[in-house]
Amino acid sequence: MDMRKIPLFCDALPSEVVEKIVFHLPLSTVAELMKSENASLALVARRCYYSNIKLQFDYPPDYERSHISDKFLSMNVSDFEALVNSDTFSQLHIKKLLINVYAHIENFTFLHEKVFAKVSLVVTNVILEFYADHEYHTVFSWDWLPSSPPVQECIREISILYSYIDSDMPPLPPNLCKFNLLYGRQNYCDDNASAPKIVFPPSLQKFVSEIPWRSISAYAKLPSTF
Repeated sequence: MDMRKIPLFCDALPSEVVEKIVFHLPLSTVAELMKSENASLALVARRCYYSNIKLQFDYPPDYERSHISDKFLSMNVSDFEALVNSDTFSQLHIKKLLINVYAHIENFTFLHEKVFAKVSLVVTNVILEFYADHEYHTVFSWDWLPSSPPVQECIREISILYSYIDSDMPPLPPNLCKFNLLYGRQNYCDDNASAPKIVFPPSLQKFVSEIPWRSISAYAKLPSTF
């Protein structure tokens, strides 16, 4: 069956209704609808197809072709950069961008590059996950996070699974909702020691820490959203 020639429902229903229907279809079906001869349906399908994207940074790089996994479109970095630099990228609205970074990456600069700055204009939620196996004696660097305030605004969740985390913590992104420090066996210090001063953004709703830097009572100005 050639789905490109199926009239479907796009001419009989309002565009916002069509969009809701398409967004509930499996991504494999949406991929076929992008080939539709109906331009408006093809555009809606394309917006849906690229609405939830997953990127993985590891070494050696993953050159696997883009594929559908769970509710995300898993893309290799080169394909994603080509998408961002395409003439039609501004038509998209990325609802979620999940970025996994593994400890094999020694100097992670993607969040400082022009590509991510451009992405930040069309994405609603960026989820950052930084992973290091316990046997890797690497230190998580806060320098990996973007320093530009406008770019920081799209970051909603940060999870860090590292044995070593630098306690010299900068202010967190202003719209951060979830913040997880999931491991830190080398970061112990008591309430009288030099512990980090975490500046919680007012939007924060959930904070999980397995690092005994200090008791929660030592943190000041906890947001009312807790």
